[in-house]
Amino acid sequence: MAHAELAFHADAAEPFVDYARELVERVTGVRLRPTDEGSADVDVYYGDDVRRPCRLRIPRVPSYTTATVPRLPDASAEGVHTSSDFPYDLFSALRFWLADEGHAEASDDAFDEHDRLRADRSVQETLGLREAPVVNAYLLHFRSWLAARAGVDVTSHLPSGTRCVVVLSHDVDSPIDPGSPQHVVGAALANLRRGRKPVQSAAYAAGAVVNAARSRFRDPRARHELFTEIMDAEQARGLRSTFFVAAVSRFDAHGRRRDVGYDVARAPLPHALRELTRRGFGLGLHIAYGSQGDAERITAERERLEAAAGAPVRGSRHHYWHMTRPFWASLEAHGRAGLHYDSSVGFNAAPGYRLGIALPFRPWNPEREAPIPVLQVPTVAMDSMLVREPSEPHAVVERFAGLLSGLKRAEGVAAIDWHEYTSFPGSRKYAAWGQAYLAVLDLLASDAEVLVRTYDELVEEADLVSARHASAAARR
Repeated sequence: MAHAELAFHADAAEPFVDYARELVERVTGVRLRPTDEGSADVDVYYGDDVRRPCRLRIPRVPSYTTATVPRLPDASAEGVHTSSDFPYDLFSALRFWLADEGHAEASDDAFDEHDRLRADRSVQETLGLREAPVVNAYLLHFRSWLAARAGVDVTSHLPSGTRCVVVLSHDVDSPIDPGSPQHVVGAALANLRRGRKPVQSAAYAAGAVVNAARSRFRDPRARHELFTEIMDAEQARGLRSTFFVAAVSRFDAHGRRRDVGYDVARAPLPHALRELTRRGFGLGLHIAYGSQGDAERITAERERLEAAAGAPVRGSRHHYWHMTRPFWASLEAHGRAGLHYDSSVGFNAAPGYRLGIALPFRPWNPEREAPIPVLQVPTVAMDSMLVREPSEPHAVVERFAGLLSGLKRAEGVAAIDWHEYTSFPGSRKYAAWGQAYLAVLDLLASDAEVLVRTYDELVEEADLVSARHASAAARR
């Protein structure tokens, strides 16, 4: 389909403006073709010259602060028919959120022990915007002004009839049945034979035996190895998800106490991973707690997971969402490690949008004033944010439905994260969590306005968009 095209000029050449312009074009369906400074034919002008003829002027503001950044714009676009000036600096507003300017000087106590920004100490929380993808709202607001002031046909970036996109994902933290200590004991004994971490490994083995005995006493039939059940439940509803699996455990040389307690190369993991890739489900890397921004370690983890699964691994999510602070170095490391997408940017304790955006995007790194080439898919919510004990599945679904309504209003794209051992009622302890997830699947499958996509599908679409932009730039 041919896109509308408007002449665009910015007074100052800024890399972020070129970056953000592509984001604007994707959401509005209108190409903003840069023009020379001397060109009189300008449709959209970004600058301070109030006398310059144009259909729509975006005023320049050097930067916004928490006190001055625009809040959610009025969807009615009041004033659009009486003024040619957009009501705020779109590019500075986008930068405030996407470059995380509101938290650049945040104190240490705004972060938790894992270097994650606390949701309750965020600018989003302060402004009442934690669950509102404000970047999307700015872009949709500007789209309405383009339609009214420039008289062009604007389009949604979503397929016809779709109002939002949801990506299903699972962090695989505990895929071994809790009453069975063999896997952990086997990994610990292998370490002892190699003389690696002897004290810790012996403690892990002893702990596994004790915990298994307790589990069998409390719930003899408890199961955490639920790959097949989860895939069956999703496929029965026409859905698919991605499983983020760790390739480093606490038994490994670089493993930390916070890392997972399973070895991806030991049974039953390799068989399960090959089965899920055979069935068309996604496989991603759950990056080890201590790897953070270490591209070499992440590469080694990716290769070990690929060897266990017999399939390529294209994406990631950090275990505990533990990244460098600020997280730009971690996001940069993904590309050097051969990854194409990541889904680690989110809040840990409450639903919301960590960078204010609900779209797949190439993050902007303010430290080197350039985009990061690896696609980031924001995660809006995790199971533990929505399930509160005691909690009935219908209450969880109602809470999720509210998030989904907000995502629809924003024409948003976001992932949800449900751990593998909580995604199906395989144990008494997590039965309510599993029932809630199945109810969430029912809600998604029954809503014709929601499109459920995989990460790989989003990457392919983003690559196509990038190719179109490159082609259009070459023609200019």
